[in-house]
Amino acid sequence: MLEKKVRNLKKTAFTMAEVLITLGVLGIVIAMTLPSIISKYQKKQTTTQLKKVYSTLKQATEFAKSKYGNVEDWDYNLDENTFLQTYYAPYLRTIINKESNTYNYTDLGGKKHNPAHPTLVLEDGTYIFIIIVRAFNNPFHIAVDINGNKSPNKMGRDLFVFSIVNNQFQTYDQYKDWSWSRKALMAENGTSGQCNPNAQGGVLGPGCYCSKLIEYDGWEIKKDYPW
Repeated sequence: MLEKKVRNLKKTAFTMAEVLITLGVLGIVIAMTLPSIISKYQKKQTTTQLKKVYSTLKQATEFAKSKYGNVEDWDYNLDENTFLQTYYAPYLRTIINKESNTYNYTDLGGKKHNPAHPTLVLEDGTYIFIIIVRAFNNPFHIAVDINGNKSPNKMGRDLFVFSIVNNQFQTYDQYKDWSWSRKALMAENGTSGQCNPNAQGGVLGPGCYCSKLIEYDGWEIKKDYPW
């Protein structure tokens, strides 16, 4: 009886070849699905961090407005560092405050840049830059790198831009009175820094409008987003 049970177990057990084949198939499946899982996680993490810093800067803007009045009345004769120290630094939890910091990044079209701007580093590592550029009468813009100086330092991936439009802190916009469609935000032939690698313009190059596209999509990164 015992010998019979042993023979039955041998018949039902997997051979070494079968085990190796099974492991090989599992490895292929994991290799095929893992990049997609990682990408979904990265996109979710990006939108979460972006929305968080958006809320933080929006609140800081409101604090500054309560002390200094409407944004249009702020002093734009100040240099960028004094402007940053006056209107934003007091209302943000920073661990590093740099008068000037060279930041290397790539715009969505692949062009490399290395501007120097005064920089605040928040407790969670986010970089905050003030860019005083009067694009179509909007007084200034704020660029953020949601993971600091870690890679990829690329527009639309970890680098995003916000604006002041009609006295309100918003996702990037060069125009005061303009209703954007999703198609326009991703225009391939855009000249205002649209969220498309083939676009042009924008205060930091193509991809500036990626922050507005993400907001437009309900703070999500859709499948056609230029990730």
